[in-house]
Amino acid sequence: MISDATNGLMVEIPTASSPSALHAEVLHNQNIPFIPEWQFRTLTVGPRRSSPIYDQHIVDTVGSSYDFGDEMRFGKEDGLLRGLVLTMPDRNMENAVDAIDAWLNTTRIQALLRLASPIPFALDGADVRAMDEDGRILLATLNSGARWDGQRLRIAVSTDTDLLFTDGRFCGWLLMNPLEHLRYGDGRGAEPSAASSGGEALELLRSYLALVAEPNIERMEDQDEELKIALADLKHRAAQASLRELKAREITAQLDDLLDRFYG
Repeated sequence: MISDATNGLMVEIPTASSPSALHAEVLHNQNIPFIPEWQFRTLTVGPRRSSPIYDQHIVDTVGSSYDFGDEMRFGKEDGLLRGLVLTMPDRNMENAVDAIDAWLNTTRIQALLRLASPIPFALDGADVRAMDEDGRILLATLNSGARWDGQRLRIAVSTDTDLLFTDGRFCGWLLMNPLEHLRYGDGRGAEPSAASSGGEALELLRSYLALVAEPNIERMEDQDEELKIALADLKHRAAQASLRELKAREITAQLDDLLDRFYG
């Protein structure tokens, strides 16, 4: 359910720069006019960084940069949120069921943020991630987002994309229907209408998130042979499933990239 009852509410965005926090107004019934793209490592809502319009997007906006953390860009003139590039954490969340239930049961508010003072800043990425068993949501939170007893705010800034706040302070993000928005590489993957509603692709995605996570990633960097075999086995399963489900192709390509990156 989406509500629009909090127009004018002020929230806080903690930064990794000075000042240590920025204040933004919540303006309802507005959103970023881009469909989200999840490319395993990043969630993009706005011009793709490889697109020809991205450079102009940066010129016209101010905020944080993906080169130094997560990216939130706001209009220079009106202060409105114009785009996001958010990194997915490498560590899986403990007690994920409680976290997912808490945010799923929080009413969505269709709105955008407007910075009180549009200035450059740095923004740290989320610390932990989780996906529910049914593949309904992908959740990424800062460690501060682990508290579920505070007042929660869930702002729908674009299709299936929410920014999360606890006690008025930004604490993470949420992507609904993540498999539907999954793209590999330059985004030339299956169209959303061709996305699987579950089945093999969803099971593969769950396996991927369980395997490609810390501390396993550190072991992959050390060329651990056991994890090389696990990646290859999962890639084989994904390749077989690709004959039946288009979304499995995205997972196959990502696993192929990981094998090449870590094991040559």
